[in-house]
Amino acid sequence: PAAKRARTESKVQEKPQQVRCRQVLIKYVGCRQPTDNVRRKPIRRSQAEAEGMMLGVLNALDVAKAGAAATALEAAFTKQVRAVSECSSSLKGGDLAGDIGWLKLPEVKPGEKISKEQAQRMALIRAALGLAVNEISDIIVSDEGVHLLKRAA
Repeated sequence: PAAKRARTESKVQEKPQQVRCRQVLIKYVGCRQPTDNVRRKPIRRSQAEAEGMMLGVLNALDVAKAGAAATALEAAFTKQVRAVSECSSSLKGGDLAGDIGWLKLPEVKPGEKISKEQAQRMALIRAALGLAVNEISDIIVSDEGVHLLKRAA
């Protein structure tokens, strides 16, 4: 019988090209749209105050994560989204609360100029691509507000 050939390609895990995320968004006075679309109120907090609020959310999620299973973390994240987030996606039902959909990096042609908004959006997407499923990101500040991302898929 003929001998089998050895495998030549290695099975190295690549980073995903697109990910699905949920977010908690807290806006501040200097952001692009300083109004809370969920509660229909103008925003009066500074960026530092928004980051402080987000630290409180992160601490609450850490307590839930230390407590037990992934379902407890999922429930705690949904609860925080409903209580704090100023993103219109926070009104979605069930596990879709805070869902911002599938994120993937846009293709940039060599020599193409990127606007400041695009660069910040790409930084947010890069942070999301670096997360494992059900992992929560660090606090991310953009011109939209202060974000906390959780990778769903």
